[in-house]
Amino acid sequence: MSDETLKGLLEKLRWAEGLNPLPPETGGDSDGLWAVKWVQGGVAAGATRVIIEVRQSSIEIELFGPVRLDPRRLAEQVVNGVEPRTAHERHWVMGLRHLRTLKLQPTLMSRDDHTKLLVTIREDGDFEVVKQRYEGGSGNLSVTVHLPKRPKPWATPWQPELSAMSHRLRYCPIPILLGKESLSQRGSYDGPSTLMNWMEPALGDEPYFSATGNPRQILSPHLVKEEQGREEMRRCGLLFGLSSVQPGAGLAKVWWVKDGALVGPVRLVGPTGAVAIELICAGDRPGSLSEWAARDVWNFFPEKLVLSVAKRLAGGLDSLLPALAAQEGFTGHLLRQANAATGFRNLFPTKGRPCLALSGPFHASLKAFSLRSSLQLWTG
Repeated sequence: MSDETLKGLLEKLRWAEGLNPLPPETGGDSDGLWAVKWVQGGVAAGATRVIIEVRQSSIEIELFGPVRLDPRRLAEQVVNGVEPRTAHERHWVMGLRHLRTLKLQPTLMSRDDHTKLLVTIREDGDFEVVKQRYEGGSGNLSVTVHLPKRPKPWATPWQPELSAMSHRLRYCPIPILLGKESLSQRGSYDGPSTLMNWMEPALGDEPYFSATGNPRQILSPHLVKEEQGREEMRRCGLLFGLSSVQPGAGLAKVWWVKDGALVGPVRLVGPTGAVAIELICAGDRPGSLSEWAARDVWNFFPEKLVLSVAKRLAGGLDSLLPALAAQEGFTGHLLRQANAATGFRNLFPTKGRPCLALSGPFHASLKAFSLRSSLQLWTG
């Protein structure tokens, strides 16, 4: 890995841990990343549950469990530029500072058995403190953000926040509830276009993240229903997901799960043909992710394991496709021919036709990726 690539990687990791400000542009969910940071802080502080309430003009994120904090001290760190010492406070302070760049005024709430304290951080850098009688019904710590008085008429309220949380918190180990919908503890086949998936178990005291799935279900359930095993929460050291895309559009992206949130992405050098590859790695280790990456980058990114899994998946398809082709018969053969022709790729449904979905460009692209001798991270 070049020095420039490592430098770019460490910058991404430092903002993900609250050590640097959130970048001004991080993708489509950039404005909503403050909400992810709030939940990350909750996970790092030992929260057991998160409740999100979206109203017409406000959003509230409540943390439940053994989470205790004086919101006045947190507000002072936000407005005075003080760098917090603890990981959970770094997440919170970063998120709240990002809200200030968006010109939004958050209200923090903390409570004990009898009273609750409300602290609003104003746009001018000051903050207001209100003490009220606690009457139940709230988490132990929350943040509430109101829309400005004149929001953009074409904007969808809180869409960046909901999009960022839904995507980046899908492997969070604690329940995150938005009404009846769960944004966390999602399945390894949560993406509808994922065709193949490999769950590498974390052994012993190896770092891990939690994902719902069945390690025996290598092919997507909408292609092949696996009777053996069952879906449950698993300790994963690596999640390797493969999706079908238009030929030439494939890329490989790497993420790390740190304090319940997906950190990244960092791309692998080179296109991946008709396959989009998503690699999820465990990121919870003592100390910071950036220190770990700088000290031992190839354990931080398990290159050899990724290539080994790719070879196993490609070899498995080599053996499986002839049997699948025989099952699908002559009609499937005609559909595969049509599927290979330019302009026909998306005209034929793949549900129930695993050979149609997995053969041709998909198989060739996976095979090509599996033959690589090395992988290089790229942060450009």
